[in-house]
Amino acid sequence: MSLAVVTGGAGSIGAVIARRLADAGHRVCVADLDPDRARAVAAELPGEHVSFGGDLSDEPTVIELARTVDALAPVTVLVNAAGISPKGPAGKLEIDEIDASGLMAVLRANTVGPFLVSTHLARQMPTDGTASIVNILSIATRMATGGRRDAVFPPFIPSASHYAASKAALHNLQVSMCRELAPRRIRVNGVAPGFIATAMNRNIADGERASVVRQIPLGRAGTPEDVADAVEFLAGPRASYITGAVLDVNGGWLPA
Repeated sequence: MSLAVVTGGAGSIGAVIARRLADAGHRVCVADLDPDRARAVAAELPGEHVSFGGDLSDEPTVIELARTVDALAPVTVLVNAAGISPKGPAGKLEIDEIDASGLMAVLRANTVGPFLVSTHLARQMPTDGTASIVNILSIATRMATGGRRDAVFPPFIPSASHYAASKAALHNLQVSMCRELAPRRIRVNGVAPGFIATAMNRNIADGERASVVRQIPLGRAGTPEDVADAVEFLAGPRASYITGAVLDVNGGWLPA
């Protein structure tokens, strides 16, 4: 049985992805900063699965993750779903509310962590064309953040600027990584969610949420299941000739 590693696997999106990959026949390693939540998610999956707890922006921890999964089975799927998007009491953090420590925390979680996990686990992946890395990016990768809350265009994106920068950096890393890993037949793609109904977005003010939904042509927030559908496709054999791509999951919420 092949092994799928899902970082941020105890989060709203990560847990749904973990279940989807388990249903698809993978043994899943649920990796998360919170070991108790990771263990709980793994225990709820159908079949026998494992968990790993630790800070995956810390290289010794990532090395321990690599050792742990190497003893189980070949890693054929890695989903980098771990990430943070800090919010303020009123919702979106404005640029002058972000300090250096906040910037570095977001970059470590959203860029450094996926880079470390990808590079270490890629060394253990098979080179027969079955291995796949999928990064969870963001609509902010291309649209950035900000804008007026009452505007439709330019759009209002209720995430902070350091979040957008971290996801844009991850996308750029993804492009480089897909080229460098292509000779090993390891595919590297991304899913860019728009506004998804998750715990991360619960403290967005009602006015901000309404402003976003007004901009979405399909007229609703996305769900973690919508994201998992895209991940399952990119991780699987039907996407065997796709690498370096980004699949938008946003209900049409993009600039013209």
